[in-house]
Amino acid sequence: MNNNEQGQEIQNQEEKTILVSNDNGMGNNKVTYGLDGKYYQFDFPSRYKELPKVNSDTLTINGRILSFTEGKLAVENGHQTKDNEMHEILLEKALYEVYKRTNVKSFDVVTNYSLDSYKDDGGAKVLERMSNIKKIKVKELYKDEVELTIRRIDCYAECLSGGILVKLNLKEEDVVFIDIGTRNIQIIRMCKGVPKYEESKSTKKGMSSIYRGIADITKTLNEGINDSVAVQMYLEHTKAGKLKPIDSIETKILEYLMENIYNEIDQSLDEMQVSPLFTKYVFLGGGSDLLSRFLDAKFIEEKGSKPIYVDNPYFATSLGLFKKGEKLYNYPKHTDGSKKSTKRAKTNKDENKKEKVKNS
Repeated sequence: MNNNEQGQEIQNQEEKTILVSNDNGMGNNKVTYGLDGKYYQFDFPSRYKELPKVNSDTLTINGRILSFTEGKLAVENGHQTKDNEMHEILLEKALYEVYKRTNVKSFDVVTNYSLDSYKDDGGAKVLERMSNIKKIKVKELYKDEVELTIRRIDCYAECLSGGILVKLNLKEEDVVFIDIGTRNIQIIRMCKGVPKYEESKSTKKGMSSIYRGIADITKTLNEGINDSVAVQMYLEHTKAGKLKPIDSIETKILEYLMENIYNEIDQSLDEMQVSPLFTKYVFLGGGSDLLSRFLDAKFIEEKGSKPIYVDNPYFATSLGLFKKGEKLYNYPKHTDGSKKSTKRAKTNKDENKKEKVKNS
């Protein structure tokens, strides 16, 4: 592709409008965007700090100099809702990151609010704040300023948005969705396709509290897991198969969850009056992925029901919001851009075989 063709391609991209969903989380932002019939995903920590001077790590967004490598996470700031300036800025950052990957400057957006916000006002305050974002001017050091546009935006309740991706016929099932997030655990029941919003629950503790609580116990075991960061890494590494589970640590984690987390979940389920004979438990959120073996231990033994996990629990809400956006804004369905075409893979394999024969 020559320079003229490259320039035309960039211009064509800039004139597009693409679909973007942003799971505006308390620990991380999870973003899904569509391009040329495929969707792609990325994430970044939910933090920023305003600085007095520009440096190589800052972004100047609508005149404010911001670092996204410094500052407290949203959960550490004690935020209870997305109706605040921080989550507004995190959405602006998300769209700039999409621009950097695509050269597209115009977006149809779907983002999220908590189940508590839905119960409070149907998510109206969050939608009103996010709807105020029309134009976003962003400047990086030594780069030209770019102006991004939000063409349309809407918000939906998290937990349910990701949960409905589960491979079940929800119109025929009694399902409880349990979203284990950074700040808390959100729980909502859907009976034969009807969500019970007014009965939904949110616990006081999420993964941020769980990491700290487990660390208070494990640091006494002399196994080298002395703080919340080490606990998170232990769960990540054992889940990925990079580290063999340590029996003493595993026992203490399960004990902590039983005494401090599962009892609150059980209380919520009791208040919902679920029927264990028929109810299916569907888990999502990054925490459910890391704690899956401990969740299995509880629900199989106590409920007689193996938990069901949505595909890629960490990005489930982001992808669920994206799928809602496809319907809302009349976009054709996108396919997963991270997966290689089977036909393409087969062609490459055949070509490799031919090359080996040729060189033998």
